[in-house]
Amino acid sequence: MSIISIKLNAKVCQEKKLREYVQEKKYINAYETVYEYDEDGRETRRVNYRGDIYEIVTDEVNIKKYKMTQIIIVVLVFLIQLALGFINNAGGRILYVSLPYLIAFLPMAYWFIAATRLPSEKKELRLEIVDLGFKRSKVMSLLIAIFSGIAILGAIVFLIFFLAKEIFLKIFCSF
Repeated sequence: MSIISIKLNAKVCQEKKLREYVQEKKYINAYETVYEYDEDGRETRRVNYRGDIYEIVTDEVNIKKYKMTQIIIVVLVFLIQLALGFINNAGGRILYVSLPYLIAFLPMAYWFIAATRLPSEKKELRLEIVDLGFKRSKVMSLLIAIFSGIAILGAIVFLIFFLAKEIFLKIFCSF
């Protein structure tokens, strides 16, 4: 009897740890774990999705075009951003210009991952596919625009306050 109670306690502890681990997850309310026992007493766990179901309201051709367009845009933005890093200018060596430029590569990587996760055929979509595909792609492209805007603003500040001063001194000190 003692061995059975130890196994039960271990099983209860294991389920408690599993519940604590699962509660930390974002999509926990979208899934339900069902325990089934066969005639030999073996336990099998089955996970059922019970969250919202989403549907894309277009045909498969447009879905594939959208996915390919997203991937092409991400690659083009990456190539443009990379090419801008090779330009040798004084503003690129200033921290408040180069730091937002470098930080913009992180959302770019997540945007690429989100673009590749987009569905390429018409099917029912679960919550995590919508979040990790469509919503992440939207948020990451916005973050890239924000960080690029900060880098451009920093370059403008550098040009106005520091480079303009040198040009002003060169013009008026040459007389």
